[in-house]
Amino acid sequence: LWSAGVIAFALLAGELPFKGVSEKQVAKLIRNASYSFAGERWAGISQAGRDFVQSLLQLDAAARPSAADALRHPWFAEQLAPLVQPEPPRGEAMTVALQRFAAAPPYRQAC
Repeated sequence: LWSAGVIAFALLAGELPFKGVSEKQVAKLIRNASYSFAGERWAGISQAGRDFVQSLLQLDAAARPSAADALRHPWFAEQLAPLVQPEPPRGEAMTVALQRFAAAPPYRQAC
């Protein structure tokens, strides 16, 4: 999930977490998990958002959350909430499906 942390950092900050003047310096920053939440972009990111990124960018792979745990992180769940529509109750789903079927043209009903 390290890569997900790098991507999350880049999406939130508009830049990569590990910035150096040479490939060698960038590699050292990565090996030390040396990044910063400094800057204007991070001022608008909640502490929960920072915690999410920080949890993914743990140097010790064993300390990073599993994919399932990352998806359950409060900040991530909060970001997804507006995109996820709850499944209607079974009875309501059946009613909606039957209404759509009844409103379909006769040739579609025959299929």
